[in-house]
Amino acid sequence: MEQTNETITNVYEFTFLLETPEHVAAVSSELEQGAFVIQEQSEPREIRLAYPIEDHTSAVLWVVRALGEREKLQETMRSLRVSGNVVRVMAVCAPKTPLSQEQQGGYRQGGSAVPKMRTPRPAETQPTAQAKGAVTNEELEKKLEEILN
Repeated sequence: MEQTNETITNVYEFTFLLETPEHVAAVSSELEQGAFVIQEQSEPREIRLAYPIEDHTSAVLWVVRALGEREKLQETMRSLRVSGNVVRVMAVCAPKTPLSQEQQGGYRQGGSAVPKMRTPRPAETQPTAQAKGAVTNEELEKKLEEILN
């Protein structure tokens, strides 16, 4: 995040669902008109939607990283939605660190834009003989002999 002349610029990641691949150029120019500079972009690819959106069962998925001012984001998002080129759009503030190879899957054909999350495994604990109320095998055998005799 940079701060210059009272304006705050961020790197935003836009995820678009477009009607056709031809809309990529129009959406790209709309981003530039909204004062966003495209830094990175995926290849647009046709996907099948899990559920219909506005009578669309498929769409073109396009992911873009762009640098822009926070104040211009809402205005740009509004113009993108009204343009008719976009089925859906989502913008998130991108991480400040570069993406790892695993996370860059969304920028390659067939990859996923969602990074894989790993859940930490709980530490395995070995039972100890010193645990509260624990009885060793030898003590147990002695007790058994006392009871039986």
